[in-house]
Amino acid sequence: LIKDGEKYLFFGGKSGEIHRNARIRARVKADALMELMGDASDILVMGHKNADLDSLGACIGICAMAKSIGKKCNIVMDKVSVGVKRLCDKMDESGKFGGVIVDGVDAMRMVNDKTLLVIVDTHRESMVDSRQVLMAAKKIVVFDHHRKSTDFIEQAVLIYHEPYASSTSELITEMIQHMDKKVKLHQIEADALLAGITVDTKNFCVKTGAMTFESAAFLRRNGADSIRVRLLFQNDMDAYKAKATAVRDAELFREHIAISVCPSDVENSTLTAAQAADDLMNVTGIQASFVCCKVDDTVYISARSFGEINVQRVMEKLGGGGHLTVSGAQLADCTVEEAKEKVRAAIEEYLEEEA
Repeated sequence: LIKDGEKYLFFGGKSGEIHRNARIRARVKADALMELMGDASDILVMGHKNADLDSLGACIGICAMAKSIGKKCNIVMDKVSVGVKRLCDKMDESGKFGGVIVDGVDAMRMVNDKTLLVIVDTHRESMVDSRQVLMAAKKIVVFDHHRKSTDFIEQAVLIYHEPYASSTSELITEMIQHMDKKVKLHQIEADALLAGITVDTKNFCVKTGAMTFESAAFLRRNGADSIRVRLLFQNDMDAYKAKATAVRDAELFREHIAISVCPSDVENSTLTAAQAADDLMNVTGIQASFVCCKVDDTVYISARSFGEINVQRVMEKLGGGGHLTVSGAQLADCTVEEAKEKVRAAIEEYLEEEA
């Protein structure tokens, strides 16, 4: 961490996050949240732009907590991304979530001095779904598991920020487990939280601690089903073919690093590129994978590893970041070939530093 004037610059460490038992902390945070909810006139919960299953799952978990004390809670989401569309469809089919999801414009009409705004799965002002709602809210709570960045939300009255956790859905599930007030989860709510944990742990392979499995077991006892969750991850045929193309065309760099390009002519190609980067890690001998995907004038890069290569530090050299094993970056006004060359140069620089 370096202070530059009024700004803080963060640089990735060489080691992963330290896991610690946080049962007492989860209970303290849960009690504080319930007290804030009890005092609020309206409760809004908001994730990051282009919501994924962890973001929406955490939102749904917060709604369940609010419901347990008789409070109405709305999820602020301007656009339903491809990654969460199936879950949103399931919510509509159930008939129990009518009007729960509102856009930024409707949310602004609800905001008053006693509104409680809960931000999940991001702590950055620039990443929230509606910055207008964030600026308008007087009381803000933040729950996140990403490593701290420069533009964090400073005006929060309650923060539960634990980078050791696999996902924000895990943090919310922990709080639900250790609350004094018993929360009765609906089947879809339990599925959503389990889906959030599953997507961020890559099927319980990455950043998985003892609490991750305890949270999953709790959700299973409360009606979650792993088969239903698996169905939320299904891709259409075009996306599956694009992912297979990216894996097939991958080239090896320095023997143990895979670099590839994902076709950009499919819906939500950035998600497909991330899935291709995950799949490349299943190839024997691969220590890290980097998959590029061009959308409009920006090349998105998804990076994965098993920890031997710190992809966060590689991506920071390109203006990105993330975690030790899961990271990414965006390169504006750049061709795919230029992006691949920049990735190679960043890897070379990282390996020289490590040597």
